[in-house]
Amino acid sequence: MLENKTYKQVIGNTADPNINAIAKQCGSGTNTYGLSHTSAANYIGVASGTAAFFSGCATVKACTTANPNLFAQLDSAGLTWKSYQESNTSNCQQTANANTKIGHDPALFFGLADCPTNDVPVADLTASSGAFYNDLNNQTLPSFGWVTPNLTDDADVGSYTPADTWLGKFVSLVQNSASYQAGNTLLIVTNDEGYGADAVNGEDCTNKVADLALQQESCHVPSVIVYPWASGTDPAFFTHYSITRTVEDLFGLSPIGGAATATSMVGHYGITLPTSPSPTPTTSSPTPSPTPTTSSPTPTDTSLSPTPTVSATPTGSPSSSSSGTTGYQVVTAQQSVVLTAGTTMQLTTTCPAGQVPVGGGYSALVPSDVTVTGSRPAASAWEIDLYVNSNAGTTDQITTYAVCVNP
Repeated sequence: MLENKTYKQVIGNTADPNINAIAKQCGSGTNTYGLSHTSAANYIGVASGTAAFFSGCATVKACTTANPNLFAQLDSAGLTWKSYQESNTSNCQQTANANTKIGHDPALFFGLADCPTNDVPVADLTASSGAFYNDLNNQTLPSFGWVTPNLTDDADVGSYTPADTWLGKFVSLVQNSASYQAGNTLLIVTNDEGYGADAVNGEDCTNKVADLALQQESCHVPSVIVYPWASGTDPAFFTHYSITRTVEDLFGLSPIGGAATATSMVGHYGITLPTSPSPTPTTSSPTPSPTPTTSSPTPTDTSLSPTPTVSATPTGSPSSSSSGTTGYQVVTAQQSVVLTAGTTMQLTTTCPAGQVPVGGGYSALVPSDVTVTGSRPAASAWEIDLYVNSNAGTTDQITTYAVCVNP
């Protein structure tokens, strides 16, 4: 999760190009709501199905609870979990430092015996090193991963711009990984809460009637689903308990607390109940809150007019990864592209003979260079349109991919 911006403050805002590009490329919820205020209520609420601690968590003891929780559920089912905490310096760290908050690490609050093993520090979650990167690329991710950026990268301090930049790098890291390209990693990104005139600690952000009547705009948050089959927007009413319910549904666990009545994301965004192997949900944990804002900026229309196509020359033959148990292939192709600012280029990834595409996407070496403006199947290939934002005359390495299945 990222921190303290509402849906209207982020989606459509040209100052946040990365989250908007990812929302267009992947799946995006238009009616997703937090649980309450403050941040800790949302973090701990997602993990336990119960929102509480509306005054925050100054110490671990102040917010320790005996409530059922996802981590214990996974342990009991013989499944695995990890919490990746950026800028922490020790496992299961019980105290904050200058760039962290304990309330953003929900695994601390349930008295878990395996917290010292599974709650791990990461110096930089976007670096090509460290516990998260190693698990991602060695395909050793746990069944469920919780990811918490530091206070700068999640927008708890300063502006939202560093968080948007961080998110672009993080999603690119995930999409380029062996785990994601094998088709078994699901990434859920959202904000913990927003700010507005209605915001009060303890507010019930799961009140569907009030939310859809636009009476609780501080509760309305962006939600992006990064998954090979995810595309388009979904107007279904989701709350942060929907994250809890989705994880439980994917792993056959009984819903806890508010998750029992929440709408699962299974059946949305191309997410289906697994046969084998199970998808690995990785929840990018709520990022800290920026300074409260009482007015929401008007969303900006970021639609772009078509411009001449820039040709992209492949640097090598497409590569593919396949899974015999699921019957699909993820075909990738790396393009070395000369950028021309203000133009749109169309890149194509072709499926093997006899297969058709059901999804696709891209990643760029410098994510801010381009913005996706269209993505679609075309016969046996997946086409993607990329608008060139900047760096005219330079060359970027862009990797495109198509998810291919037998018709």
